[in-house]
Amino acid sequence: MVTVRDGRPWRVGARLGILMNAGGFSMNQAMRDRYMPGTQSKWSNGIETDTGDMHRELERQGARLAQMDQMVGFQMTEAPGWDTDYVKPGTQSTTAKPHAIQVDQSGVRYMNEGGSYEEFCETMLVRNHTVPAIPSWAILDQQYMDKYAVAGKGMAKKNMDKWLASGWMRRADDVRALAEQIGVPADALEGTVSRWNGFVRGGRDEDFQRGERAYDNFLGDPFFTDGPNKSMGTIEKGPFYAFPVYPGDVGTYGGVVCDCDSRVLREDGSVIEGLYACGVTTASPMGRVYPGAGASVGPSMTFGWIAAKHAAGLGNQMP
Repeated sequence: MVTVRDGRPWRVGARLGILMNAGGFSMNQAMRDRYMPGTQSKWSNGIETDTGDMHRELERQGARLAQMDQMVGFQMTEAPGWDTDYVKPGTQSTTAKPHAIQVDQSGVRYMNEGGSYEEFCETMLVRNHTVPAIPSWAILDQQYMDKYAVAGKGMAKKNMDKWLASGWMRRADDVRALAEQIGVPADALEGTVSRWNGFVRGGRDEDFQRGERAYDNFLGDPFFTDGPNKSMGTIEKGPFYAFPVYPGDVGTYGGVVCDCDSRVLREDGSVIEGLYACGVTTASPMGRVYPGAGASVGPSMTFGWIAAKHAAGLGNQMP
């Protein structure tokens, strides 16, 4: 391999093998359009250099790619004036708090707003195939604004004027007027909010069982006592508010296929001798399942160790 060091060509050789662990392609919009249409690099919290260079080169060398339509979803919001932030504002804990729900562009809830960020974004993308859901809208009331921060951006009392001036946050005195501001059917949104309030008073989310999982309540308010659980509160005190939510991510989750020794495989299943890979340069060893935080970091460390042992001729047999 030839690269550049101190402005001069620098040739790097390897005696035992080469291990690729160069990230994914979250910042390569052309690759996203090819493999996961409907997603945007501008919604991603991947690093700037996550451009899939090694994916393209490994494919050129004959390696098999798999699971390229997979990403580690992480819902976020896009707001004017926040585009200089390195970490884009996430909304996982916002819509899971009491006094908040999320609707698609028909004004209807279509998921449990708490729980897994991965499942959340998958659900949004699937929903968008049949009903416009990108962006979706977080719907909140004054009770929420009086108690909680919004998308990690502080409390409303301090920030509301600039949020409204930017056009990111929408506010109205009643739910029907809010629906008009965000372009959803007023009857539908009013009915959705009324149905939600009925669930809160009745003690159960009959549509999506929000608050029945420990994860939902973890994201909610541990001190909340005015609802059936820590994640459900009425939306009834005006003014009412809305802001857009997008299916962001923290990285892609597909790449080259490897064997149990981390060796890269060709399309026909044969091994490319001396070439190893791990991390999100590879197709996830967990397939299309993302069990939780660290599910890309852990396999990266494990299979990097496996690759190094195999390349050094030490084997990987358990004692």
